[in-house]
Amino acid sequence: MLILIFYYVLINVSVRKILFNKFNGRFTKNRIKKRIAERNMQTTFKKITKLLLLIGVFCTAANFLHAEDCNRGTLDMQYCDRNMDQVADLPLDPNDWIDPSTIIFAYTPVEDPAVYANVWKPFVTHLEEATDRKVVFFPVESNAAQVEAMRSGRLHVAGFNTGSNPLAVSCAGFSPFANSSLE
Repeated sequence: MLILIFYYVLINVSVRKILFNKFNGRFTKNRIKKRIAERNMQTTFKKITKLLLLIGVFCTAANFLHAEDCNRGTLDMQYCDRNMDQVADLPLDPNDWIDPSTIIFAYTPVEDPAVYANVWKPFVTHLEEATDRKVVFFPVESNAAQVEAMRSGRLHVAGFNTGSNPLAVSCAGFSPFANSSLE
């Protein structure tokens, strides 16, 4: 929505600048024709911008209507926190649960993520044996890419850094856990 508003302001400012500053008060037939064409273009841009804003409002309204009425706390609209533990709960309808045939795993971004494919190989193998599914290591380039991949359903298991945990929980439905070992 913010992008659409920015787009609207940018176009209006640009077109006004062209229309009012370019002619310096002197009009010839060609300049008048050009000004009329630019005004028509401005009108077209306004119509397109209004249409995009209207689509954005409808999409936002549809998201709110589709969202379940439940406690959310800091969670995004698509997640519910029915047990008040500040972590997203599973949807009530089992048909809304995902059941991927291939599990995608990513670890927090590092300088050279491809190097970590070999480091995580024993974990990936163990996860494949434990789940009886294929597991693929997905090297991410940034924390934002990792959160967005989980939010969109392209990432299923992840190791987030401590700074990204609250964002991943609120925006991507991440359920954090920790395990301590004596080995």
